[in-house]
Amino acid sequence: MRILIDEMRVEKGDYFISFNQTESAKKKAVETALLRGAHVLDVDLLSYAKAYRKKLSCNVIVISGSIGKTTLKNMLFSVLSQQFSVVKCDDSYPSVVAAALALLQANSDTEFLIIEISDTSKQGISDVAQLVQANSVVFTGIDPTCEDSLHIGRSWLSAFGSIFKKQRSWLLGERVCFISASSDYYEKIVSKAEDVGYRTVSYTGDEKIAENINLCYHLGRYFNMTLELIQQGISKSARPLHSLSHITKFNYLLLDDSQHFSDASFNYALQYMSRYKGRKIVVLGDLSVRGMAAKQRYKKINLGLLDYGIDIVFLYGEGFLNGVIKTAGMYHFNDKNELITTLKQEIKAGDVVLVKGRQELGMTDIINNLDYALS
Repeated sequence: MRILIDEMRVEKGDYFISFNQTESAKKKAVETALLRGAHVLDVDLLSYAKAYRKKLSCNVIVISGSIGKTTLKNMLFSVLSQQFSVVKCDDSYPSVVAAALALLQANSDTEFLIIEISDTSKQGISDVAQLVQANSVVFTGIDPTCEDSLHIGRSWLSAFGSIFKKQRSWLLGERVCFISASSDYYEKIVSKAEDVGYRTVSYTGDEKIAENINLCYHLGRYFNMTLELIQQGISKSARPLHSLSHITKFNYLLLDDSQHFSDASFNYALQYMSRYKGRKIVVLGDLSVRGMAAKQRYKKINLGLLDYGIDIVFLYGEGFLNGVIKTAGMYHFNDKNELITTLKQEIKAGDVVLVKGRQELGMTDIINNLDYALS
């Protein structure tokens, strides 16, 4: 059965739970859900999901860290689905809500449930961990810039370490934590996991892409999958929209990564881009940081552009003024339409084009306007 909290998405036979609404809004939402043919559950979503968790026999896998979680979630879903019945959480809700809905989507036939914790606050991570009681944890590592986004007075170690909870009496079997060995403070994360009884397994790779692939093999083999099925799952893995999505209807390759930016995700995108032949063009949106923090982050971007041999760089936004990016073949624009016009004139057959930036900048507009870049 489907359990939803959006009354406009329910269909006949679905179940609706009002969540975080005023009494008047709840009344209207219930009326709408009933008119659309849904059943209404008058329960608290989180309490209901917490109680339901005890009834599930599936292996709950939680993915935490500050880098590459969504990509890895989709890879693991594809791999495990080759042999097992798998449910994964919805990206469109806050972490604890997404986790609750994912728990309620699982049933007696579900063998694996994959939950991504997008929150980076200690309270947010702890709330999800307490709710789902993970059998398995995948810790992808720490982006050094993420500490800026943690709540004031909360260290990153305290925040990410809160995912590890003592094993409940009703939760049977071995618990395991797969940890990226390239992560900063790897030993401390291992210690926190082992302190509450998790078996720890490290994984690594020459770059983040290779790390993700190696993790799929480690986890797949741990659950007795054949190498053939693991490889099959990796090859079928689909990327979410605007997360290094491939657009190949042109005679060049367009990589759409237009709704998120972090230093780690930028380096990952450059690594991914470098695997393709052809001239490399990067379109990069302003990071919305100023002062010394901006200088340090832009320095890292400069190094990345040089290390991966990027041929041409298009910069968009006021934060790039005063020569903060210094590389050959660089163009700067404050006007998005001017950037699009110039970019269309520059792109040639066989090029590889990466569009990377924050959602607030509307970088997707650039993607949408490149349909006819080449005749």
